[in-house]
Amino acid sequence: MVELEIKHLVLRYASLRVMDPGRVGRLAASLAREGQRSPVLVVAGGVLVDGYHRVAALQELGRDLATGVELPVAEAEALVLAWRLETGRRKSALEEGWLLLELARTQGRSASELAAEMRRPRSWVSQRLGLVRVLPETVQEAVRTSKIPAQAAMKSLVPMARVDAEGCAQLVSALTEALTVRQVARLY
Repeated sequence: MVELEIKHLVLRYASLRVMDPGRVGRLAASLAREGQRSPVLVVAGGVLVDGYHRVAALQELGRDLATGVELPVAEAEALVLAWRLETGRRKSALEEGWLLLELARTQGRSASELAAEMRRPRSWVSQRLGLVRVLPETVQEAVRTSKIPAQAAMKSLVPMARVDAEGCAQLVSALTEALTVRQVARLY
């Protein structure tokens, strides 16, 4: 384990996660009481592959250092490994889709290769990639910032976007506050 300066971490994969302010607050309270129990995962160059909520909580507490483990693998392999090792909350299908899309774009992975790496069927890969490809980017950003729950986006906004992507984006841009799954379903 190594001590990492937070300001030197490369946060290039932050967009692959939903950043939940409530979770960050709870983590900050826990870190203040007990310290950092789980290390963040980085690869060469200080690229953070897992631990975005922990880093945000440490920053909220005004801390400069994070305890981490540097993985001796390439970024793509580290992202897949972090996904497999995830023991906390389960990622949403959108987060999984963002990861798959990142691996397909930057690493040129095919759906078959992604399925093998993730140890999932090709249909699982296709479904998740379909989610992120159909949702307008503004809607995805609203999910990333917890303005809209990922479950609401998958249940109500994906079907809407398939019929009227522009209308879906306009609906989300008109929202002034965060909504629940039920509220989004009523709007839909």
